[in-house]
Amino acid sequence: MATPSATKGASSLSLPAELWIEVFAHATHVEGVSERDIRDRVKSLGLYGERSGSTEHEPALRQSIVSTRLHLPLVCKTWYELATPFLYQSVWVDNRSLPSLLAGPLFSSPSVALKGSAEPLGALVKRVDLIMDLSRMPMIGPGVAIKEYYDDLGDLLQSLHNISIIDISIIPPRPIVANAMSFPIPNCVIDAACSLGQTLEVFNIRTELAIFERSQTIKLLHSAPNLRVLSCRYIEALNSGVTSSQSIESLSCGRWLSLSGSCRDCFPRLRHLTLREHDSLASPDMQTFLEGVGSNLETVCCAQGHTVYQSSWSVIARTCPRLTRIVLSVPEDALFQDDMFYFFQLPPVKYLGFKVYRTQSSTEPLEAAQLDRTAGYGRIWQKIQMLLSFTPSIQVVEFLTIDRPHKEGIEAVPPELAGRLQFRYVYQD
Repeated sequence: MATPSATKGASSLSLPAELWIEVFAHATHVEGVSERDIRDRVKSLGLYGERSGSTEHEPALRQSIVSTRLHLPLVCKTWYELATPFLYQSVWVDNRSLPSLLAGPLFSSPSVALKGSAEPLGALVKRVDLIMDLSRMPMIGPGVAIKEYYDDLGDLLQSLHNISIIDISIIPPRPIVANAMSFPIPNCVIDAACSLGQTLEVFNIRTELAIFERSQTIKLLHSAPNLRVLSCRYIEALNSGVTSSQSIESLSCGRWLSLSGSCRDCFPRLRHLTLREHDSLASPDMQTFLEGVGSNLETVCCAQGHTVYQSSWSVIARTCPRLTRIVLSVPEDALFQDDMFYFFQLPPVKYLGFKVYRTQSSTEPLEAAQLDRTAGYGRIWQKIQMLLSFTPSIQVVEFLTIDRPHKEGIEAVPPELAGRLQFRYVYQD
C-alpha cells in the first residue's frame, strides 16, 4: 500500500510535463503585457510602441504576474523542476528590480538541481523586458544615480548570453509636452545587444519617445545577423539611407515612422511592416521603398487618425500585390461615434483589422450607454457595409485592443454581415 507521501508525489505527476508547462504559461500570461514570444502577435496586431493593455493598469498586472511566478515553484519539488526553466526564460528589469540585485539569483546555481543542467539560472533567460520610468529620474532608486544604474544594467545584460528578445518600454514623466521630449536608447543596452551576435532575433522599442542614434543603428545591424524584428519610431540611419549598401537578409518585421527610398533593397525578406503616419505612405521616399520591398509584404499596419487618404492606399495596392492583411490603428471616437472616418477602396486583402486607441483629449473609454445614444455600433456596421462594397475580397474583420465594456455591442453583428464575414476580437481590460 502506498504511503501518503508517495501518493501525493504520484498525484503531482499525473499530468505530462508538457501540460504542466502549458498550465504555468496560462497562469502567467496577460495579453500585451506578458507573452512568450513577441513574434506570435506580429501578423495580426503589428508592431506598435504602446502595449495593448492600459498603461495605468499595467504595473498592477505585472505585479500580479510576478507574484504568481514567485509562488509556482514553491508548491512542490516537481513544480520547481518543471516551472523554473520556463519562468526564467523571461526576466523583467524595472526601476524597482535594480540590476545589481538581480545578478545574485541569476548567476547562482538553483537550490534544487534541475534535471540535465547545473548551469546558473541566467543561462535560461531568452527574453529581457526593460521598463524605464523617466518620472523617477534623475534618481532611478534610493541613492542610485543614473550612471551607476546603467553600468549595472550593462553588466547584467552582457552576462546573459542566450537572450534572443530585448523589449524596451519607457514611461515618460507627467505631464508630457508634445514634440518636446525624446530619449536616446542607453549605449549600455546597445552594447549588450550587439554582444549577443547571432543569438539576438528581436529588438523591440515600444516607446514613442525613444530614438535610435545613427551609430547605434549601424552597430546593431552589423552585429546581429539573425535579427528578425526591429521596431522603433525613428531610426536615424534608416531615415537617412545610411544602410543602403547593406542587405539585412534576416529582417522580416519592422516598425518605423518613415524610411528613405535608398533603403529599398536593404530588406529582401521583409513581410510585415508597421508605419505610424498615414501621410508617409504617399511620400516619394516611401513609394520608392515600397517598390523595392512591396512584392514580398504580407501585412501592413498603419495609424490613420480620423482621416483616410485614398491616394495612400492606392500606392499600397500598386506596390504590394501579395498583401493579405491590413491593420488600421484608429481613434476610438472615430470608429465608434463620429462620421470623420470614411471608408474607401483597399487593396484586395482577406483580413482587415482595427486597432483602437484613445486620443489624449479622450483618455476614458466610451461608455456603452453613450454609444447607444449615438448609435455608435450601428455606424460601425454601416461603415463595414460600405467598405465591402468597395473591397469585396475581405473575409475576416478583426477588432483588436477593444475595451471589454464594448464586448456585448461589438459582438452583436447584424445577420447580413455575420453570414458574409468572420469576426475576431482581442479585448483589453
